[in-house]
Amino acid sequence: MRQAGRYLPEYQKVMAHVQDFLEACYTPEIVEEVTLQPIQRFDLDAAIIFSDIMTVPDALGFEVVFKRGYGPQINAKTRRDVTLEWSLDKVSPVLESIKRVRKSLSPNKSLIGFAGSPWTVATYILGQEKKITDIFALHRSGDNSVSKLIDEIVSFTTVYLKKQVEYGVDILQLFDSNASGLPVDLFETFIVEPTQRIVKELRKHHPSIPIIGFPKGAGVLYTHYALTTGISAVSVDYSIPSQWIKNNISGVVQGNLDPFLLAYDVEGALKCAGEIIADLRDKPLIFNLGHGIIPPTPVDNVYRLVDFVRSF
Repeated sequence: MRQAGRYLPEYQKVMAHVQDFLEACYTPEIVEEVTLQPIQRFDLDAAIIFSDIMTVPDALGFEVVFKRGYGPQINAKTRRDVTLEWSLDKVSPVLESIKRVRKSLSPNKSLIGFAGSPWTVATYILGQEKKITDIFALHRSGDNSVSKLIDEIVSFTTVYLKKQVEYGVDILQLFDSNASGLPVDLFETFIVEPTQRIVKELRKHHPSIPIIGFPKGAGVLYTHYALTTGISAVSVDYSIPSQWIKNNISGVVQGNLDPFLLAYDVEGALKCAGEIIADLRDKPLIFNLGHGIIPPTPVDNVYRLVDFVRSF
């Protein structure tokens, strides 16, 4: 999950001079510094490149605007006018950043690259004018515009992730942040099938690259996702009990401590972390949070969690 962020004073210092968040993601010097900050502090096993899932719609021609307090938004005019003719030029600074970070990062540390999954990216593109349920209705009515958009996102994302591997990442992750609430058939159409296509194509070129999938909020469908998409590991959100994971998800699991517990109740977080590790002791586990570290999290709490997990 997200490592760098506003909980780190050194991150705040760098970002205080940044006017445009997306521009920071396209500035290799900033990306390198911010990506390495959590590694320098906590000596974590892997770094995740500082970027954003909105680089994909930006590269597809949509104007992405980050407004403080509102998150990313798509300019409505570009939503109407975009032709979906894309190239990798827009994200070339991200690739250059990967090369820089890989060179600076210790050889014994992994570097994780990522992209937003097609469904989640599509919901951001469509979401300001359409609720999720409106997108369902559009698809149910026989309109194929959502499927066409997802197809285009699949094509770009596959090429983008292939390039990330070529430029130095050791692991890939697909973030489906808006995977909750889909009916089973649409979960298959919009989540599982696009993920399968991306994974299958990536494996042709990079057969051994580990790929982590995170369908946040998938609930009982985590089982189906883990079994059918071809991913190497499934990242699980913090709503899922570790006993349920033990009994229902096969293979490698990443997760799934509640980030709010880490921020506001460190003793409770350590207790929960111990339970997760105990419950999943017979399963390959990448201990992590069930979502990104939130801004109010005291740095000391993160130190304590890292030391606690390493004590096992």
